[in-house]
Amino acid sequence: MEAIIVYGLVVLVGTTIVRAGTLALQRTGLSREASSFQAQSAFMGVGFTTKEAESVVTHPIRRRIVRWLMWCGYSGIAVSVSTIVVGIGSSDGSVMRFMGMLLITSGILLSLWQLPRVRAESDRLISRLTSSLPDPRVIDF
Repeated sequence: MEAIIVYGLVVLVGTTIVRAGTLALQRTGLSREASSFQAQSAFMGVGFTTKEAESVVTHPIRRRIVRWLMWCGYSGIAVSVSTIVVGIGSSDGSVMRFMGMLLITSGILLSLWQLPRVRAESDRLISRLTSSLPDPRVIDF
């Protein structure tokens, strides 16, 4: 049960980090859609060779944000994998039940994250934390 709680916390923290990256990239001038996609891509460790991605890499502040997201993503994967391995080892032979509980936990947390009130409050808090970045100049591709 502890492994499921830790995994849930990892999912929550990861989602918060991606959201923070999205808002930080927005403050540098990327549109909401572009910044969301780039933050998710960096966190998951996938890259796309597009003009949009080049605009992230050539901008020093955006590059720093993306580097931070990449580091957090790789750390999150390590913690998630180790939590799952420990959880499977202590699941008393019921691996399918444990995996099902992980999926349900992830689904519930991600669904809660999509609630408008939760998103608005988290956006407000994260915006306050990223307020030291330059004022946005929206450039939509």
